[in-house]
Amino acid sequence: MRRFLIISLLCGLGLIEASQANADQIQVQENAPNRYVVVKGDTLWDISGRFLKQPWRWPEIWRLNKEEIKNPHWIYPGDVIVLDRSQTPPRLSIEGRNAGPTTAPDGSTGAPVREDNGRVRLSPTVKLLDHADAIPSIGYRDIQAFMGHPLVVEARELSEAPKVVAFDGRRTLGTDGEQMFASGPFPAGVRTFQVYHPGPALIDPVTKEVLAYRADYVGSATVTEEGDPARFVLSSGAAEVNIGDRLLVTNDVAQLNYVPSAPTTDISAQVISIADGSEMAARNNVVIISRGARDGLQPGNVLAVYPSREEVGHSEVVPANLPQTRSALLFVFRTFDRVAYALIVQSQRPVNVPDFVRNP
Repeated sequence: MRRFLIISLLCGLGLIEASQANADQIQVQENAPNRYVVVKGDTLWDISGRFLKQPWRWPEIWRLNKEEIKNPHWIYPGDVIVLDRSQTPPRLSIEGRNAGPTTAPDGSTGAPVREDNGRVRLSPTVKLLDHADAIPSIGYRDIQAFMGHPLVVEARELSEAPKVVAFDGRRTLGTDGEQMFASGPFPAGVRTFQVYHPGPALIDPVTKEVLAYRADYVGSATVTEEGDPARFVLSSGAAEVNIGDRLLVTNDVAQLNYVPSAPTTDISAQVISIADGSEMAARNNVVIISRGARDGLQPGNVLAVYPSREEVGHSEVVPANLPQTRSALLFVFRTFDRVAYALIVQSQRPVNVPDFVRNP
């Protein structure tokens, strides 16, 4: 009897290990195509979903290392993506691009052609591609408003930034083309600033700590007369700049070619704001979560959302030990030090503040 129990236990452990191994395997969609031709309007996330049940495992099926995940993964309309099911795990590749161009001794590239004199030259068959034509990871239209300006500012950065103190003619606000005065300190050599209206604090739901502040972009201002206060002219469509607004220097570069991937660290966060001010969010809406670059988040990371409230008519927070069903998937597209912006790419139910956010 004891021997039987030991054997049963070992078999059970084996089944558990096998089950865990199967769960860890990359799961290909049942209707995944063997070949797919990329068309204009596709996104990397959409294409990932055509092939994989877990689109964030895209780097694994492409055999990408950590450095390659961080860099843009250029895929263009007209590329043919091929699924090789004979390998374990399966592998995706771009047809005709794996071997790379051949290089001749004179540095030319293309298909090898042998001339009458025995020399080898290469015909110009390699197509030069403009990165601007590459498909984005997620739809740019959905995140465009969140890419050009910082939108989130650290408390110290905001308090130390130059401040708008007056307008010409003792006006209480300024608009495009008007003169404005701001007090420093001003960074050396900077002539043009972006003007922001301080917004509400972004607060950690657990610690109640202020993580950062939202900042509403209202225009730009260029120095016309140095001093303290210095004179500025408002530009770039500035509208209703107020006394007390802040001047910031930003050098943001919009990056759209993230490779979808799971975070490399354990993330335990919450939704702390819905970007458009709505009470709830759904697919293609943007949310702010309570973790950022300091916690290991990177653009392209995919996270799962779980409801923080009861399903029907209750406001109590769900106890952590109750089973939960995933309500949405987030695609992080912009990180700050302590918070991040994420696009809802899949949703089974509305996302609310303060829903839980974890690794997928």
